[in-house]
Amino acid sequence: MRKSGVELIVLLGGVPQYEYRHRDETFVEAHLQQEYVLHIANNCNRRVLVVPSVDGLSVMDGKEASYQSSGYILEAHTAIDVPGWRLNNQDVAKFIFVSEDESYAQSKGKSPHHGVIGLAVFQERPSPPQWVTESSTYRARYSTTSDTWQGKLYGANSIETLNIAPPTSQTSGILRERGVVEISCAAACEPASSAGTAFGPKTAHQVIEEAFEKASSTPAVVLELRYDTKDGLARRGITVEPKRPSAFPGELGHGCTPPSGWRG
Repeated sequence: MRKSGVELIVLLGGVPQYEYRHRDETFVEAHLQQEYVLHIANNCNRRVLVVPSVDGLSVMDGKEASYQSSGYILEAHTAIDVPGWRLNNQDVAKFIFVSEDESYAQSKGKSPHHGVIGLAVFQERPSPPQWVTESSTYRARYSTTSDTWQGKLYGANSIETLNIAPPTSQTSGILRERGVVEISCAAACEPASSAGTAFGPKTAHQVIEEAFEKASSTPAVVLELRYDTKDGLARRGITVEPKRPSAFPGELGHGCTPPSGWRG
């Protein structure tokens, strides 16, 4: 989904999840026991602070999310992949779709807010004009060789003090196609999500800390992306689309199929 130049996408196996529009909200299907990543893109001409939350919790410190929570600084026209809950400046614990009872929020007694991914976007207070002799702009980058994202971190509270006992989870990947389907439903009320997000295995995700002065204490825009299992979406009147036809089906797979009896 995209608002005011900022985009939030859920990735499974590196592929964007299919999005469903339902009663003015956007949903994605939660595939239980699958890892997922939040892809956040800043398409604006200025840098912004993005404050992500999952199931009502800040992904930076595991506490109840608010507009004062820490977040990531994105330069103009850059993007990041956020794969999990922040442990320190070097590592995160992977996001994994699970049932509500297995979620990280449930373990903290915060389950009423499960099934929603949020992103609060803050603009930066303009600095007085000044002459510079050399550009020092930092560009976020993702290294495919080290699997470590080098980026900027903002927050008043130190994330080094986070002390969490992560639960054990099983993970695997899945490929999906992306799209948006408009759904209409006559249901009088919305059921609660039956899915949540677990605290998965540790993975490298390196950041550095940097100051960011907000232009306002309230965000310029807030994005909310909701998720539920296939059955949970059906209870809302949302029919999960089967795999959609592709204009280039020959590009969906790579490599040759070994002949019968091939032993490698």
